[in-house]
Amino acid sequence: MGIFIIDFDRTIANGHTHNTIARFYKTIQGPNPSWNAEEQQDQWNLVKHIPPITAGNLTWKTVIETMLNNGHQVAIASFSSYPHIIPQYLLQVIGLSADLVKQVHIEAWLPEQPATANKNNHIMNVLQHFKFAGHKNQVVIIDDAKTNTDAALAEHFVVIPAHDKLGNPFTDGKHLSLLLTTINNMNTG
Repeated sequence: MGIFIIDFDRTIANGHTHNTIARFYKTIQGPNPSWNAEEQQDQWNLVKHIPPITAGNLTWKTVIETMLNNGHQVAIASFSSYPHIIPQYLLQVIGLSADLVKQVHIEAWLPEQPATANKNNHIMNVLQHFKFAGHKNQVVIIDDAKTNTDAALAEHFVVIPAHDKLGNPFTDGKHLSLLLTTINNMNTG
């Protein structure tokens, strides 16, 4: 079975949740451990209206359910200081069941130099979390940032870009169709 590592902002969510919250707080620094439940609710209220990317009738709910129901492992890897937003988004916006949301590993944190970093450290942490001992062709990366997809390709992972050749993010959900084809190929191969 495979491991699917999916970016969140502009890949699942059709917007940038981290930046939306950070602008509100006028910072891009990490989460404040003293945020109380009310502040976390305020953060959720800032982003809960960001719609998910879809491809016609094909939704992230269908795609993630297909992955998990076929025995694949799923992780969200995000440059975000607000990891608590992601499970809530998967539950309330995407519509996954609470049981399925618990199966999705969240690897969300900001690197020291986000402007020049890529997601390979996030990917390695996900692989360690799942105790992955398979081949890199069983690891599928889905991301809207060309920097991240290029770095993942350089490590010989399977990559489904959520962007065009110039690096512009898809907003039409083209990557969902490509992802579903990849899942089906892995299930039959």
